[in-house]
Amino acid sequence: MSPSSVMDREHPYVFLEIPPEVPFELKPAGEKGWGGFATRFIARNSLIYQEPALFTLHLTMTQQVNDSAVLQAVKNLSKNDKQKFNLLHEASILQGNDNISELFITNYFALAIPSHKHRELYQPNLLGFFVFISRLNHSCVANAYVPQNMRKTISCYAARDIQPGEEITFSYCGEFPNMCRDRRHGLLDFICHCPACVPGTRFYELSEMRRQLIRGLHYLLLGLDLASSRRGGPSMIITDPELRDNAEKLNIPLMSRLFYESMVGLMLEEEGIMNGLTSEYITNRMSQMAEYLAEKSNVLAARKIMEQDRWMDRWLLASRTFGVRDRGDWDACATLQLIRAANRP
Repeated sequence: MSPSSVMDREHPYVFLEIPPEVPFELKPAGEKGWGGFATRFIARNSLIYQEPALFTLHLTMTQQVNDSAVLQAVKNLSKNDKQKFNLLHEASILQGNDNISELFITNYFALAIPSHKHRELYQPNLLGFFVFISRLNHSCVANAYVPQNMRKTISCYAARDIQPGEEITFSYCGEFPNMCRDRRHGLLDFICHCPACVPGTRFYELSEMRRQLIRGLHYLLLGLDLASSRRGGPSMIITDPELRDNAEKLNIPLMSRLFYESMVGLMLEEEGIMNGLTSEYITNRMSQMAEYLAEKSNVLAARKIMEQDRWMDRWLLASRTFGVRDRGDWDACATLQLIRAANRP
């Protein structure tokens, strides 16, 4: 038996008691360390696992994660939960890091709590420590996703069918579909070797083009550069000054919006990163824009677009009415401007 096999059998993760409903096991994943591998078939859009936080930290806006806050929270855990934390700490030490704060940072998710407006909102100062979903590795073309995390629980869903023995991965950053490889790697503290990150391949070349296009399409739809470190600052992703000005003023015709949204959906699908939640979100956004249409011909065209199941078919139909104006364009623009103003800090 090789030394690495002995070390794997004695690794702290081996002693983690994985709940029986969790459909993955922890195993070595090459240079990524350890990862979660499916123990059964997991169907697309199905729930993989819903996990409660081991504990949470509710910091003030000026506080940062520190050893004292983490240790105080751990002190209040049950014996069984303390053992889980200690096993993760032992694993972190094996990787050369015995810092308690860093252990928390590599295993937390930001949580959402109810606001006074009765909506679930992200609270960057409410952080939950999670044992099992945090074991899943990153991929820019992941087969799973973790949507907005409600209260003190997070859920992981399958973005596509996952076969037994396949590693389960999710993207660590929701804005990565808008970013090319170098920008993504600048935000990660490790080198990703997923298909979208290996230069010299056909997929990589197409991925770079698709993500740049998605970035530009989102700029046209939102007036924001989601790949920029300064979202409110100037961006040259759209080089045409008139088009860029209209995008920033949210003055894009409704029929053009349906075309852009359909193209975002198509590019995400071609990239292999479309999931049920994102598909539903884009579809709902398209439906909301279609409600502002006032011209009968445009209403009928939009209805036909929305009846299509495939993003390719939606995009092809939307291309026929791209740029067509409608009496409802101004009302939609004014509403979007009001929403943006209301959401500004």
